[in-house]
Amino acid sequence: MKKWVLPALWVMLVVVASLYPIGEIGHTQRIPHSDKIVHFFLYFVLFLLIAAARNKRKSDVQPLFYGLLFCVFLGTVIEVLQEIMELGRRFSFFDILANISGTITGLTCYIFIEKKTLKSIVKNSIKLASKFKPYGN
Repeated sequence: MKKWVLPALWVMLVVVASLYPIGEIGHTQRIPHSDKIVHFFLYFVLFLLIAAARNKRKSDVQPLFYGLLFCVFLGTVIEVLQEIMELGRRFSFFDILANISGTITGLTCYIFIEKKTLKSIVKNSIKLASKFKPYGN
């Protein structure tokens, strides 16, 4: 259960940062559309944290799929809430696209890292096993 603490804290950070009234923090962007970069980053990290916390059964991709759905659902609900709650924030389809892009990039990176790690483990195991000689030889 401790493995889910970091993803849960990150979800709280995402929710609070996304629903905090904009009037209290100001709304200046020195770089146009920089908020999309923030959305991308938040959901990229969120997916990686969820993926890292799942059970490590290599053949089971279901938790990754549920993690992907959770990130997309969370990002969409937050955007809808921004419009409904009158926080000085507005619904943005492009924010949702940035969230989804970050999530899918996180999934892609996780799969690449996991696959590369698995190959490395197998390769090192084979190399190590080849050094051992059976008794009597």
